[in-house]
Amino acid sequence: MIADIQLNHTIPHGTLDGYRAGCRGSGCPAQLSCEKTHIRYQGDYGFRKALNAGITPEEYLTRERAASVTTVRTQQTASTAVTRGRVARGRQYVRKEPGVPITENQRQVLALHKDGLTDGEIAERMGKTREQINATRHHLHLKPNRAAATDDHIRTLHSKGFSDILIAKELGRNLEHVRSRRRNMKLPLNPHRPPVIVTADLRRLHGEGLTDKQIAERLDTDPRYVARRRRKLHLAPNQAPAVAGVSSS
Repeated sequence: MIADIQLNHTIPHGTLDGYRAGCRGSGCPAQLSCEKTHIRYQGDYGFRKALNAGITPEEYLTRERAASVTTVRTQQTASTAVTRGRVARGRQYVRKEPGVPITENQRQVLALHKDGLTDGEIAERMGKTREQINATRHHLHLKPNRAAATDDHIRTLHSKGFSDILIAKELGRNLEHVRSRRRNMKLPLNPHRPPVIVTADLRRLHGEGLTDKQIAERLDTDPRYVARRRRKLHLAPNQAPAVAGVSSS
């Protein structure tokens, strides 16, 4: 029965009238079968409005395909423009030659780096952290400076009895680096123990108004140990460097 209806060319296939005449299934000879036309008519408001205005389903499909092609081309063009824009904007930040500063901060880092200063020395000179200087140096594509005086610093601190741990903290270097340099210089290992500080000397120098760092220089020791002993003695820290003729109470 259905096959006979589908083969009957007197029925307007691909229309709502063909569906009402009994054309069902995928055997409909129309580009858009009667059944699909009916289904879309029930659920697509734009399709229903067009058919009610007298537009045939085939005309509607032709317009729909043309609009779809235009939309795809517009999207491709927009995507290409965005990609080119990103590439163009990205090129503005590509620096072909290393070591070219942009900001005043980078110029200072570059100048101090050329003088042979390490990241730690540059940070101390500029009042920055080591991490900030390290990041700026990497941005400028500069290799780190290894201080030529590092061995002399290690040898000096080692002669004062500083252990590898204290030397690493004092120089702001890695413990393994300090240990390796000490072995290369064939220096014996200093045990890590607090230095001997005479309590009377500490009280006297503190009473003169000296800071922990100044006391450490007088006693030839680490300021951290001076601060620790001072706290055990319940002495308040001297904030400002000592001035001749002035003592702290």
